[in-house]
Amino acid sequence: MKKNVSIHRERDEVVLRITARYVAQVQQGQQPRLSDYLARYPHYADAIADFVAYYHAIEVRFLSSASVLDVAMKLDLSTDIVMQLEQRLIDPESIPRELYRRLSHVLQLPLPAVLAHFLVEDQYFNSIDSIHSQKKIAEQQEKYLATGVVGMQRQQFRLLVTSSDQLSAEQKASWCKIVDQEGI
Repeated sequence: MKKNVSIHRERDEVVLRITARYVAQVQQGQQPRLSDYLARYPHYADAIADFVAYYHAIEVRFLSSASVLDVAMKLDLSTDIVMQLEQRLIDPESIPRELYRRLSHVLQLPLPAVLAHFLVEDQYFNSIDSIHSQKKIAEQQEKYLATGVVGMQRQQFRLLVTSSDQLSAEQKASWCKIVDQEGI
């Protein structure tokens, strides 16, 4: 049983590295070809294809199907916070599960797709840190950097809510209550 868990964890870590590389290329303005990734990593083709489809669906839905104001109204948030969500400038661990559920509903995407959009970079860097700590000093340490939030201190959701000039006192109280209930 432990061997199966280890194999799945190793597979997940490989897929995270591959998809993080893909995201990094997209964020750098490149246009990586899915077919290149599928040819290079045939053992992970299904996971890569699923991720890429969900990733682009989230990007498209955030950017085109509804204005930031529409999304903000449907989420009961301010446009400044929605824009920071879109740019992944908020620490994903500080975002309440309720907001992920609302995003899933508003964007009409499965919850795992929404979670993957926000968590892929954090999971990737956590897995890389884990791998690096297991390597011997003489081994070369690879690092695949994604642009955007890397090296930048991301904001805490609660702090953004309480300091927003665009949220009403009722909205602030509602989101703070949700954050408290979820123990974040």
